[in-house]
Amino acid sequence: MVERGVEAAVKRAMARPGSDDLLSSRVPAFLDKKREELGDKAKHLADYPGRISVFTAIVGDKPIGRYSVEDMHRFRDVVDDIPVKAKQRFRTDDPLLQIKLNSELAMPVPRIDPVTVDSKYLSPIKTLFSHFVALAIIERNPLDGIASKRVKGEDGIEIDASEERLPFEPHHMPALRTIADRKPRNSPDYWWIRVLPRTGLRLDEFAVLSPLDIRKINGRWCIDLLHLDDGDPIHRERRRELDLKTASSRRVVPIHPALIGDGFLDFVEKRRKRDGAHAQLFPQCRADKYGCYSAALSKRLARQIDKVTTDKRHVAHSTRHNFAAACDAAGVPVSVREKFMGHALDEDGQKGRRHSSREKLKRRYGSPIPSAEEMAWIDRLTI
Repeated sequence: MVERGVEAAVKRAMARPGSDDLLSSRVPAFLDKKREELGDKAKHLADYPGRISVFTAIVGDKPIGRYSVEDMHRFRDVVDDIPVKAKQRFRTDDPLLQIKLNSELAMPVPRIDPVTVDSKYLSPIKTLFSHFVALAIIERNPLDGIASKRVKGEDGIEIDASEERLPFEPHHMPALRTIADRKPRNSPDYWWIRVLPRTGLRLDEFAVLSPLDIRKINGRWCIDLLHLDDGDPIHRERRRELDLKTASSRRVVPIHPALIGDGFLDFVEKRRKRDGAHAQLFPQCRADKYGCYSAALSKRLARQIDKVTTDKRHVAHSTRHNFAAACDAAGVPVSVREKFMGHALDEDGQKGRRHSSREKLKRRYGSPIPSAEEMAWIDRLTI
């Protein structure tokens, strides 16, 4: 009894302040902090309450200091088996029941993909426990190093990041254009398959374009997402308006001759004359509650793509892979391709190849605007 009493006293003395608090008691303060950091319209802010509810449904609402690595493995293993759109399909928030009901179907619904497991489920909980580490409530994050077990394929071969999204096959492109041809010529649904594969633009960047962004630079028509501050207040304001993914996303992309041949410049000029240079090129793309202009368009395009290919790795973002592949096939230098695509320099090599110190210095001290010679590479691309 004395030994047990001493052991209990030692544990109490070593316990970190707050480590015995239930997880649920600390969640409101965490959400307030994230709201302050991200703002009320931040899209990812809405993920936290739901993901935390899933977490507690699986491993329970425990004192913060009592969560173990084993708990985190259980959480990961269960989430790995959650079916796609489980809440809508099975009308329950209970992930264990969702999995059970799915297993009882004659043809079970596919599971959510590993990228979703890591980014949408594990990442918010990892952020929550990192918050507790920063507050010195716990010593280390029990989720560190834990990721979806399905990052490897069924045959045990590791899936490279490039395999998570695949470029469209040659026979997909005309089929997608046939669908787009039935859409109004002034709509983003008509132009996306013409613009994105030939420019490497992200869907969000495409959705917020304005006629002001289409202009001549170095004697060539370009899409200007850089608006380099040259003292012109108009471009300075447009630079401020553009809310792009990263600093390197601010770039200049020469327009492919085939896109000009499709009448894109004529379409831009009509919009400019009708609504002004500052107008949105595609006013149909309205911001959702998170400030995202491409959300509704993305859903529509997903339905169109499903008519052409059943491979879920084919999405609107696949067009960037098509552009990158076309650059490689044409022998475009990597430094030029990165300027066109707005790739961030990758320090650890996880999102792209590792850059040498010389390459990094070249990117840092070179002009962000492609030269006329660099822009000419766009003419060699076959898409």
